[in-house]
Amino acid sequence: MMSPSALAARLVAAQSARRGIDPPEELAELTLAEAYAVQDALVAARETAGVPRSGWKLGITSPVKQRVMGIGHPLFGRTFADGERATGMRVALADFIAPRTEPELAIGLATAIDPSMDRAALARAVAWIAPALEITDSRYRSGTRTAVQLVADNTSSAAYVIGARIAATAAPPYEDLVTELVRNGDVVLSGSTADVLDHPLNALAALAVHLAERGLHAQAGDVILSGAITDAIPGRSGRQDCRTHRRFGARRPFRSSSPRGLRVLADRRSSTRVAGRTFRPVRRCDCTTRRACRRPRRPVASQPLDVTKISCSAGTR
Repeated sequence: MMSPSALAARLVAAQSARRGIDPPEELAELTLAEAYAVQDALVAARETAGVPRSGWKLGITSPVKQRVMGIGHPLFGRTFADGERATGMRVALADFIAPRTEPELAIGLATAIDPSMDRAALARAVAWIAPALEITDSRYRSGTRTAVQLVADNTSSAAYVIGARIAATAAPPYEDLVTELVRNGDVVLSGSTADVLDHPLNALAALAVHLAERGLHAQAGDVILSGAITDAIPGRSGRQDCRTHRRFGARRPFRSSSPRGLRVLADRRSSTRVAGRTFRPVRRCDCTTRRACRRPRRPVASQPLDVTKISCSAGTR
């Protein structure tokens, strides 16, 4: 039987070479706990190489995906500081093996978390929230993966982009934030933070229990990626955005394209007073060329929107 360190070394080598490998046959004989031992060895190897850990991530948070995997809980992995990309920067596809992009909610911790904390205590442990894009990258060649294979591969952790951070004291309630995955100005998929274990704080609770069982803990300063809010999409050239906003009021976006391929997304709301505040029509350019947008808009259906809107983007080439 190959040792956890030897299995981890093969995965680290595949990532360094940017070349997928067949899952080692030895993984088929491992339990989930043993797969986490391989993940620990992989993390230790990267930290020994001088790459600091930045936080934690959840995967397979959807009940449907869990049933497909034959498990009744999420999977967990680590993130590393060298995987963080600045919002708006260009990310080279050649840096990955088979990248996929998925929108998430990033949560920054103000204090450590543990299994004894209820939801109110977990909420107080949050320093900030932000929309995020995770770029996953399996070290395996294409095909269906088992839970053991995913865990050993650090749940396909590769890179991530975090948008504007909003202090927890100033953040809107985030149990049901509408989230859109946008490519080149077109909404590809949409979901809600409620799709992550019914509430992002449930993701923190699940993580705290998992780590305690393994003698680990999440501490102040750690960044937690909640888990995918929608399905992932394959990495392709073009701009990708994660947009997160509240369900409050009504939104009617308009989209048009110029002969140059300009894409426009605008929000139009009739003036209305809600909770003592007046909301007036708002238009926002989301074109990648940064040109002025003066073409007529056409209405398309959409979801409710609050005046508070946060976004991040990662371009690929």
